[in-house]
Amino acid sequence: YTGSGVLASALAMNKITTKQILTHWGVPTPEWQVADLSKTSAKEVKLQLELPVVVKPAREGSTVGLTIVRKKEEFHQALETAAACDQLIVIENYIDGTEVTVCIWGDKVLPIIEIVPKTGFYDYKRKYTAGETEYIIPARISEKVKKLCEDYSLETFRAVDCRQYARVDLRIDKSDKPFVLEINTLPGFTETSLFPKSAAKNGISFDQIIESLVEQSTLDYR
Repeated sequence: YTGSGVLASALAMNKITTKQILTHWGVPTPEWQVADLSKTSAKEVKLQLELPVVVKPAREGSTVGLTIVRKKEEFHQALETAAACDQLIVIENYIDGTEVTVCIWGDKVLPIIEIVPKTGFYDYKRKYTAGETEYIIPARISEKVKKLCEDYSLETFRAVDCRQYARVDLRIDKSDKPFVLEINTLPGFTETSLFPKSAAKNGISFDQIIESLVEQSTLDYR
């Protein structure tokens, strides 16, 4: 395999496990609750958080099955949408503010990317359709907030026991407080993917990334 360790990837793929680890290490993450629709129906789940909330499958990626719920009457349908992907569901406070992602290469934090969808929120379509989202590098945030984002991202990287590379997604609220949403231990490498963009800004070419991953994986195998 390449990239982060198998255990780190397994832990990070489960958003509930990730949040438990972040909470243990004191890394800010949005308040959350869990719904297990293998044990109860969507209509029986009671919302314990204040609106708006994000409802998403616990073990899915690329915002598949995710809904931002702003009205109480939308909640149970959002659970049903998430349950089409995974019966284990995370419900978390929606952080209204700036969305950023922090790419980590070895022990180095690469330039922070600000994510600005042209319409709606950063869903599957806006992630993978060229021109749907603007990416600003470096992000338009203060040095203080930048340092917090870098520190929280490195803490997350180490807490999950990642190695070599990963990408940490955060949202910054209106009071400039960053919250870690999740960590991607195998970030995408498509034309619209964020890790190659951040690496290129730091002078690391796509070929250099691939060569390094292959070399490190070969050493692991030996």
